[in-house]
Amino acid sequence: EMTDVANAVFDGTDAVMLSGETANGAFPDTAVAIMSAIVANAEKGINRDELYNFTRNWTPKPMSFRETITSSACQAALDMKAIMLTCFTNDLATARLLSKWRPPVPILLV
Repeated sequence: EMTDVANAVFDGTDAVMLSGETANGAFPDTAVAIMSAIVANAEKGINRDELYNFTRNWTPKPMSFRETITSSACQAALDMKAIMLTCFTNDLATARLLSKWRPPVPILLV
């Protein structure tokens, strides 16, 4: 299961969960802690610049205004090694687009 968790992170999954056997085992809390450590370690192995460029290269052009802004915000976060992106919006469309680019930092939605 360890390699399944790491490969899921490398494939860009949004979430991982324990299998039924592991979750119902004798040490579910330890299993969750180990899975969390695997995810954190796997995320360190992701080349964020390469991931951003891959996503950008496969995004149909021309991009919308909103998508251009969110793409640029993520590129800026990479370039300046930001610690957080803050998104001020009245709807979730901008936040969804921002998360599409998989920025290397948390997104704060206001």
